[in-house]
Amino acid sequence: MLERPNDIAICFIGGDSQRTEEQINALSGIENIFNIEWSKRSDKLEGYYPSYSQAVNEAVIETESEFMILINPQANPKIEDIELIISELCNGYAYSSVVSFGLWGITKEVFRRIGMFDERFLGGEYEDNDFLIRMQQLDAAISWRWNLDRYPHWIFGSADMPTLKSQYRGLTKTLYPMKWHQVGSSLYRTDLFPTEKQPPKWFLENKRHDIYRSWKPWRESKREDNGFVGDIFEEVMSKIVKDEILTSEKRNVQATLEITSDDSSINFKSTCDIPTELQVIVTDQNTKQLTQYVSVASNTWRSMQLNAAWYDLRIQHNGRILAHDNFFKPGESRTYQFGLDIYNFLH
Repeated sequence: MLERPNDIAICFIGGDSQRTEEQINALSGIENIFNIEWSKRSDKLEGYYPSYSQAVNEAVIETESEFMILINPQANPKIEDIELIISELCNGYAYSSVVSFGLWGITKEVFRRIGMFDERFLGGEYEDNDFLIRMQQLDAAISWRWNLDRYPHWIFGSADMPTLKSQYRGLTKTLYPMKWHQVGSSLYRTDLFPTEKQPPKWFLENKRHDIYRSWKPWRESKREDNGFVGDIFEEVMSKIVKDEILTSEKRNVQATLEITSDDSSINFKSTCDIPTELQVIVTDQNTKQLTQYVSVASNTWRSMQLNAAWYDLRIQHNGRILAHDNFFKPGESRTYQFGLDIYNFLH
């Protein structure tokens, strides 16, 4: 058990200063419990970060307090949430959440041990899975919650979500299995992503061995459902993470994507000799909101309904945008040909 800290950093990841002030007001009185180091990303940059990882990493490096609370703009925090998180960080848990990675706490010692969040994951996807996998490798217990009362706008596509987020949604869907290759219920890191971004030298030198020694083992991780668990916890807890790094073997193949449409629907047909997936992000250009995220496997077709005058189409593969058409109208057709890099992993 650790002594409860006097000083904590509360970090607001959002770029909307008005929303940040609303969240601070919801925590009014917490200064009577802790010495608060406020960290507001909106003070230095308004707007949306395509990389949630980058926002987290900056907060980690720029704050001085060892104990940190990180708050997404969609979260509605309360003082009791902060007290709960800090209590668990002092009682054997290396990570504690009230709402997944929307309202959570950690100590800087975790980053000294496993490295920073992976900024290659864009659009608020998979960086959280990746981080918890590395915590499992560290053998450090987590306390997991997804309390919908604190996160009412969790469903993607809500009018309250940042509009730019839809443009990046799914971009790194196939990047994740290239970093962590699954064999049965085991995950292996690949040589395509052998290391993590490390904190600065001065940061690494301030090790807190007392915190490291206080952590329970991973097998003692716990969860509270609160009506919704979320797939991140289930994904990581169901896997065995191996230390072996797999060697990759690259092959270049040709693929064709045919897009046809009429006044009511749009169809996608993928042709490729090797099993893989192309992702198409379809955005309604009138509302700038995601209409659908379509994953098209080799030699299959998918269809979706159309209900707007024009669309933005982004075709992606393995975290890379292959083509972008920002003015696709119903009734039009397109044919794209791509050279794709496909990776096999030698086990």
